[in-house]
Amino acid sequence: MNTLTMAELVSQAEVRARKLLEAKNAKYNPGHDRLAHFKLDNNSISEQVSEAISLAKKHWTKIRTMSGRPDIYDMDEWTESLDDMVNYMHLIECLLVDSKEHTNG
Repeated sequence: MNTLTMAELVSQAEVRARKLLEAKNAKYNPGHDRLAHFKLDNNSISEQVSEAISLAKKHWTKIRTMSGRPDIYDMDEWTESLDDMVNYMHLIECLLVDSKEHTNG
């Protein structure tokens, strides 16, 4: 794959990720704090990150399963699973940044 094609694929993935995060926010948390559902029980940051990792595991498990027979899955299914996994990594980073801002700020 050439550099230009790869850059275009990454750009498309970033757009999809942003749209998916916005859609999930409207569905799960219409309030101002996008991370509120991780903080419902006043959990520590380690518990919040651990919960996000647990939720991400189902996507990772699906990706691992799909990788055993990649030819039987269409690109839409791959894209959906990969986008979900990437977004959980973004959510974990946001939880950590949010925690640092509240600790330092």
